[in-house]
Amino acid sequence: MIEGVKLVQKLLESTLAKHGVVGFSAVGKPFDPNVHEALMQAESDQPPNVVLSEMARGYKLNERLMRPAAVVVAKARTAPAPEAAKPPEEALRLVQLQRNPRRRSEVTSSHTDVFSTFDPATGVCSD
Repeated sequence: MIEGVKLVQKLLESTLAKHGVVGFSAVGKPFDPNVHEALMQAESDQPPNVVLSEMARGYKLNERLMRPAAVVVAKARTAPAPEAAKPPEEALRLVQLQRNPRRRSEVTSSHTDVFSTFDPATGVCSD
């Protein structure tokens, strides 16, 4: 059965090629918006803006684009956030408790004083 499907595919491709329709591969080539359609970007060790994989093959008819290749494009890896930039765990826990109405009883009165002086418009907490 699989051999039959492969033979039909080969016959279809050869028939289309006789009429000037040819497929093209994009993997490993620089991204070109004229012939590629970027579906997503993925972090990779490859240089940025290089096609990593092909979701759908592109086709040309007599050197004119019929369908762009749907591709995944490489982007540079992002550095992990430094530890100093992360908020303290206690502050995160308090914010989560404030946002969850079922667990508000767990927040002590001293913590609610801090949140009662928080100005959401400016993002500043004053004592």
